[in-house]
Formats: sequence, structure tokens, C-alpha cells
Amino acid sequence: MPPAAEARPESPASELAAKSERGPVPKVGIPAVPPLPPPALKLPDQRSDKPEPRRPARGPEITTDVIRSRGRWRVLGVCMTVLVMGFVALLAAWRFIPDRLPARLRPAQLMMSLGIQALPNSEAAVRRTPPESQFDE
Repeated sequence: MPPAAEARPESPASELAAKSERGPVPKVGIPAVPPLPPPALKLPDQRSDKPEPRRPARGPEITTDVIRSRGRWRVLGVCMTVLVMGFVALLAAWRFIPDRLPARLRPAQLMMSLGIQALPNSEAAVRRTPPESQFDE
């Protein structure tokens, strides 16, 4: 049992009866907090004698380098897009029309030219015919 509960004396039954005879406690509404006014706008002083500090101008060599590098990145992006589209086209051709491709682009030939051994084709194996039934029907 916690020490705080032991120190608190039990309320007698007469106090409980007195509380119940008073009736229900009226509910009192909590007043709403009035909204705060917005902070005052601070406009720059128009009569200032000091000119605003200006940012240092960018050097023309930095600006031209940025423009040149932007063009290089665009060219790289276009080249990568064309390369990916070529791979996608090759994969689609392998999937849908492998027999119409030139011999060097067929999957088995291309993998062998890269040094990858192709797995034996299970369809090429000749299937044995099942033995005939001994019973005539």
C-alpha cells in the first residue's frame, strides 16, 4: 500500500451522507480565452539615411560555369534515358519476339558472348512416349 494512502484518514459515513443531501453540483462554463490581437506590422523606415547593404555580385565566371554544367547534366540525362530505353526494348524483344531477333542478339548467343553459360533447354530434350498399355479395352 502506498504511503500516501495510509496517511489519509477514511471519511466517515456522515460526511458522505451530507454530500449526497446537497444535490447535484451545478456546471459552470469556463469562459473562452479572448483571441490575441495580431502583432503590429513592422514596416522598414522609409527615411533611413543608410543604404541597404547589397549582396556581392556573382562573378561572371561562376555564372557561366553553372550554365555550362547545367547543359552537361542535361546531355548526360538524355544519354542515360536513351540507354535505359534500349535495354527495355531488348528485354521486351527477348520476352515477346525472341525468334525474330538477329542471332547475335538472341538471349543464349548474347550470354555466351559475355562468357555466361546458358542453362540447357528442357524443351529441346526429346520426350519418350509412354509405354503402351498391356490391357486392351
